[in-house]
Amino acid sequence: MESEPGEEEESPLVEEEESQLAEEEESQPEEKKLPPQPAEKKLPPQPAEKKLPPQPAEVILAQEQAVSRGTGEKEPEGGFGAGLLEGTLILTNKRLIFVTLAEAEEDLSEPTDFNPFGKLKLFYSDAEDLKSIPADPDNLIVPLISVTSVKGHRGNGAKPKLEIKWLEGRRERSTEFSQRLTGKRSRNLDDWARTMERLRKGKLSLVSLPEAPGLDTLEGQVLRVLSDSQEKGILTIGHLVEDAFKIELDPNQVKVASEKLTSAGLVKRRRDSSGENFYHKRSPLGDDDSSA
Repeated sequence: MESEPGEEEESPLVEEEESQLAEEEESQPEEKKLPPQPAEKKLPPQPAEKKLPPQPAEVILAQEQAVSRGTGEKEPEGGFGAGLLEGTLILTNKRLIFVTLAEAEEDLSEPTDFNPFGKLKLFYSDAEDLKSIPADPDNLIVPLISVTSVKGHRGNGAKPKLEIKWLEGRRERSTEFSQRLTGKRSRNLDDWARTMERLRKGKLSLVSLPEAPGLDTLEGQVLRVLSDSQEKGILTIGHLVEDAFKIELDPNQVKVASEKLTSAGLVKRRRDSSGENFYHKRSPLGDDDSSA
């Protein structure tokens, strides 16, 4: 039978090829499926790495002017403290610093416990802050972490002293400092021993003080001249501000500025038996302030 025009007959070869392909597909082994993998165990979240608290900046905690540095030998004739290094002793939260350069000289005519005849010549370094301390071979800088022993001595009419020992490399060194003036204070240089020991062992917390006023204000200028931690009266403060900032002041202006600083918690006031007020800058040591 003839096919109609337009129709195509399937070739026997094509049918044979399709049959062979079908047989091959049936003969292929069934693909083995891998067993399901156990779900990946998620590690518990790791705690955030603890960072050490930032170290506080170095701040001045106490200063003592007119300090003699020596080993306790008998002083030679020729005057009180002759032959000994004299300067200012500074305690920070990290170091003990003895400064001898840029010394100021002052004649003290008022009698004291250790100088009943008056006319005592003082030598000290006027250090307003750590940046104002120049390098000098006679200066002594002792990191508190290197201190191995610190002792305070006072009694039987002796001058308040601070004796320290520290390591410099493998070598142990020692020296002592003597306070030449005490005045009417409840604490002196020998009290630094307890403060240094607590600082060295990390057992002393510092007090945060209010922000200081700018030097474009009288309060800021008064605070600057009180930065040596020494107690001063209104007249002395006024003279120092006038000399430092080249201005003229009335004592009442100085008193008002000093009282504002006292109210702000930056300065402490002490009234003596005559009713006169004396002021000194508060220390981050708080109640442990050794200049009180």
